[in-house]
Amino acid sequence: MTGNLILKNNFKENLFSHGNILWLLCSLALMIIYKLPLPYTEEFPRVPYYIGFSFGYALLVFFWTHKNKSPIKINSIIFWLGLIVLCFTEPLFENDHFRYIWEGRVLFNGYNPYTTPPNSDLLDHIIFSKRDFIGFPSLSSIYPPLGLLNYALIGWMNYEWAMITLQIQNALLILLFLKFINYHHYLLYFFPFLQKEFINAVHLDLLAVTPMLWFLVKTNFKTKATAVVVSALIKLNSIFIWSAYIKKNSWKKAITGGTISLLFVVPYLFFTSQGSGAAAFRRDWLWSPGFLTYWEAIFNSPLLNGRYIGFAIFLVVILARIIKSFNSINREDTLDSIILTFSALFFFSPVFNPWYLIWLLPFAITRENIWALIYIFLSCLSYHYWTYGRQIPIVLITHFPFLVISYKLLISRCNKTSLKTE
Repeated sequence: MTGNLILKNNFKENLFSHGNILWLLCSLALMIIYKLPLPYTEEFPRVPYYIGFSFGYALLVFFWTHKNKSPIKINSIIFWLGLIVLCFTEPLFENDHFRYIWEGRVLFNGYNPYTTPPNSDLLDHIIFSKRDFIGFPSLSSIYPPLGLLNYALIGWMNYEWAMITLQIQNALLILLFLKFINYHHYLLYFFPFLQKEFINAVHLDLLAVTPMLWFLVKTNFKTKATAVVVSALIKLNSIFIWSAYIKKNSWKKAITGGTISLLFVVPYLFFTSQGSGAAAFRRDWLWSPGFLTYWEAIFNSPLLNGRYIGFAIFLVVILARIIKSFNSINREDTLDSIILTFSALFFFSPVFNPWYLIWLLPFAITRENIWALIYIFLSCLSYHYWTYGRQIPIVLITHFPFLVISYKLLISRCNKTSLKTE
């Protein structure tokens, strides 16, 4: 009798844990924001509500949990209940999911998404209820092959069932993500981000980051190299991680790993380089609230191309970090290099979307780098603020943490040594 009472009390205690309540709160909030009876008189009428909720939620997490640093506890019933709530919510401020499902269906039907854009007459016989909602229908696919294959697996489903399947897939990947990061307390702050960008909007980057979780925890070079290759064939960002391993004791492995990754990726780049999507992305695409926003505001001149200037500064930052940490054997320095690499990549890139920040999140949490976590949080919200039409000075303020990260990791000495050496 006593044993049953203890089990019952433990169940109630876990059911009302921080993790359960906050997870369900985020799901309900996203559904309410979606259901708000707002007229669609502007492009993103729900953005202020999402930003306001995210800030209010972060304050709630801080004041409610800052004295309790124990790992997150989420009951499986509550986790899947949150998923069910999100299944009744269309992705907020997004249209990429239409293209994901469409291109999977195109490949499933035997056509090449790299050469046949959504508006191609050759594809008119393929039935898809949301075809008219696909963004930039004249542009062909830019997603690497494993990403497209993932969507081809659901190419036989209608839109509704395809979305539910992708949401379940990403929910399972989030469970895996939480496990690899040891259910770290800091993840509570990013529940809105994880739910909106990856369960609600089913973005591809979560699938691409998943192999990098093995990269994070494994020490075997073959495992790390395999993880990067698999990740790069879903999304190319992972290749940049090898720059963090250019050190006195590991530069040969870094060069080898980078070369192996490129051997797999270059054929894809060559094969797709002439497609309308790849050409537009490489030449014309400019969608970033970071460096280029400020550059365009100051220098509105074709002679001062912000793309090339930003790329040059990015390379200088990476080179400076390599020089600073070349003689280091500490795992902390390697994680710091990865954090700086992805932070700089997203700040200087001509294309940035908030779901890219999932690449930075596992390394920032593992290192417990507060400034990097603040950068992730503010960059995500500043993006939505930027798309809402208000660019400067709010966006400038939100990128201040990047300057702090750069200063700490390039100039000052980092004193934290809690992690084991490599």
